[in-house]
Amino acid sequence: MNKKQIKKFIEDNTLSSPLSHYENSMDQKDQFACLDCDTLIKDIDLFHKKFGFKKNDTVSIPDDNELVNFRTAFLLEELAEYTQALTKKDTAAALDALVDIVYIALGTAWLFNLPFEKAWEEVQKANMKKIRTKSKSKKRGTSFDVVKPKGWTPPDIEQVIYEEREKQREDTDNRF
Repeated sequence: MNKKQIKKFIEDNTLSSPLSHYENSMDQKDQFACLDCDTLIKDIDLFHKKFGFKKNDTVSIPDDNELVNFRTAFLLEELAEYTQALTKKDTAAALDALVDIVYIALGTAWLFNLPFEKAWEEVQKANMKKIRTKSKSKKRGTSFDVVKPKGWTPPDIEQVIYEEREKQREDTDNRF
């Protein structure tokens, strides 16, 4: 199959819109253009430092069960607020809850000293190789689903963590 035939096959079998629609939309500036990961991480860093929160020394889930349980409950609380906002059709409350979910998730990654940006890039690469279903997916029962095509490779988050831990070891060794 040549490139044109492959595009046609993908459009016919997986997409609800022509592939060109998706290709063009990837080049356009959108409402999130002003947000970059560096800005978000800097905001999270400023917030946590303001209140004296300390990052975990290593890339790992801390041994502090109170912290881990608090962060988990905090995320679930915001998810419940989001769900309530949807039920009430309260757009502002839904948006507030979504931002809070992201803020808490990023803050948790910051506290646990997790390489969020690198993991994001790895997940993004893998997600961009997924395909949209044309009809209701078997897994989630909706036509809004994207699925893993044959041969899809999952993100290698273990490698991201390994590389970050190695970097931390080198930094520690270089200090002494």
